[in-house]
Amino acid sequence: MLMLISLIIATDVDIKPHIEEIAEELGWRVMEDVAVESGFMRVDIGSFLRYDRVDYNEDTVQLLYQWVKEMEEKGNKAARELVETLTDLRYTDHRDKVVEVLRSVA
Repeated sequence: MLMLISLIIATDVDIKPHIEEIAEELGWRVMEDVAVESGFMRVDIGSFLRYDRVDYNEDTVQLLYQWVKEMEEKGNKAARELVETLTDLRYTDHRDKVVEVLRSVA
């Protein structure tokens, strides 16, 4: 029950101020899967990836930022959509970390 309450509280938070921290928790591969699950085309996702980097965190930040923008344009709460998508993809450890980030500011 406590986890459910945490999920509800966390999903009503504005995700934008926490994009960098959330991107770091997710990593490129998970964020890529979230984007694909949400309808992004792989070719579009690839445009965020710079192959000359060793650290893909900035690429992940940019993809997450675009994902949040598109979710909000569709009228969705980005935090809620992210938590639900991570759950659907069975990335429960990542979901729990994102909820912790969001809950720390709720």
